[in-house]
Amino acid sequence: NIYRTVETNMAMVTVSVVPKILTGIKSIEPVNNLFSLYPNPSNSTIYIQNPMQKNGTIKVFNFEGKEIENLILESNKETKIENLNSGIYFIEIKVEDGFYRKQIVVIR
Repeated sequence: NIYRTVETNMAMVTVSVVPKILTGIKSIEPVNNLFSLYPNPSNSTIYIQNPMQKNGTIKVFNFEGKEIENLILESNKETKIENLNSGIYFIEIKVEDGFYRKQIVVIR
């Protein structure tokens, strides 16, 4: 719930948060220690180490936040990025129990 107090001289906004136990919503936490992504910068291929053999998806976003790739996470395999232009991209790996985000630089 978000509401503003009635008094005109009050700029206070109150936010009430319902505990996740009451909503049944499972929180997704960062799992940065489960994955590593290299080389960075890269030109045509990146490698994602997935030692826990987690299943998930890989999304690639451009600098403006637009999703430009959606791939299946495979265990310790190379991921081709040769279709990406030079620039800064964001990789998001989602697995059942969390996510991993990393910025990569593509150099041509």
